Amino acid sequence: MFLIVVSEPLLYYASEFKQYSTEALFSVVYLYLYVAYAKDWEQGRLSWKVIFLSMLGILCSLPTVFVLLGVLTTIFVQLYKKVIFKNFLIENRYKIIIVFLWGVLYYFFYLRGQLQTDFYAQFWEPVYYSWGGFPQNIVPYVNRVLVPLFQYFTQFTTIAWVNCVIFLILFITGMVLLFREKRDIFFIILIVCGAHLFCHLLQIYPLGGHNKIIRIRLMLYAFPVVLLPVAFCTSKLWIKICFQSRLISLSLLFCVIVTALLVNVNKMRAGTAWEPSIKNDILWLLQNASEDDAIAVYADATYAYEYYKHQVGNNHSYFVYGAPAANEPLNVFGWRMDIPKEAEKQISKAQVQQKQKIFFLSERISLDEFLFINYLSIHYDVVCLNEKINLCVIELDSGI
Repeated sequence: MFLIVVSEPLLYYASEFKQYSTEALFSVVYLYLYVAYAKDWEQGRLSWKVIFLSMLGILCSLPTVFVLLGVLTTIFVQLYKKVIFKNFLIENRYKIIIVFLWGVLYYFFYLRGQLQTDFYAQFWEPVYYSWGGFPQNIVPYVNRVLVPLFQYFTQFTTIAWVNCVIFLILFITGMVLLFREKRDIFFIILIVCGAHLFCHLLQIYPLGGHNKIIRIRLMLYAFPVVLLPVAFCTSKLWIKICFQSRLISLSLLFCVIVTALLVNVNKMRAGTAWEPSIKNDILWLLQNASEDDAIAVYADATYAYEYYKHQVGNNHSYFVYGAPAANEPLNVFGWRMDIPKEAEKQISKAQVQQKQKIFFLSERISLDEFLFINYLSIHYDVVCLNEKINLCVIELDSGI
């Protein structure tokens, strides 16, 4: 419970007026159903309540099918070992037929349309692993996708790779302990992680996204699952410490809680109410930038820019800044913008095209964006638009 309480992604998405937090909710529901109806599974009974909640969970959150797959596979293996799997199918045949028919309807009325469109395949292509570059691209891939992902499961520090190391140690140790003491839970977690990884390698469902927000949004369902071995390992360690000294255990608990809370409070975004709205800035830019001007859009703002650009029917071309190139090497701390190089690159492109001005559009959320705008204001005569705090304009002949 503590790991969930101090989890910034779960807290943030629980505060959004969207369905994202239901993904973690139904993962917990599936795990609860497995434990709560253990006697029913042992006797080969299938409750209507379980069927209803399972179907509702898939409707609300498709990724939770990985958790449901892990739970059902474990149950079926147990039934098979007890030689009652056949009886289970016979006694619950009508319920199974209803679930099958529901699955067929779900596929034809929703899932088939999702699978047939090329939008998702193209959108997620940059985050899928490319086997063509194996094995040279393993380290860049780990730094680009896995390190930014794993760091959010256990946020006890502000350093990404330290969080990853802590998570992996606790997770692997917890899985070993679960294999020894609670093998059924071990196999549920193993199947969930294995199924998601398998779908990622087949480019069906990615492990991570293009940026922090989308990356974590895709994995919300997995938080309750992957935190189970972490919590199991931590609880075992805690029991051993308590036997040694109650004072040491309470002191350690206090330090861990305070540290985790400080780290997450520092990183927690208080929603979007305080953040500058980018809509009006984009519309102003599209109305005021002429063909003789260049537009440079921060990578994370391109989705919003494209949306409003097509909404007003503007075909003005633009540059993208603040994103690593496909072949750009990454380090263990993740990618950070080379601000002087990025500024010169965008301005040079505009000068080559003989543009008069260049408009820089920013979300003004990340540290890189603040430093970038600050660098421009120092080295160039930036036209600061007070009412347009996401925008700055540079006369191209004013560089120092």
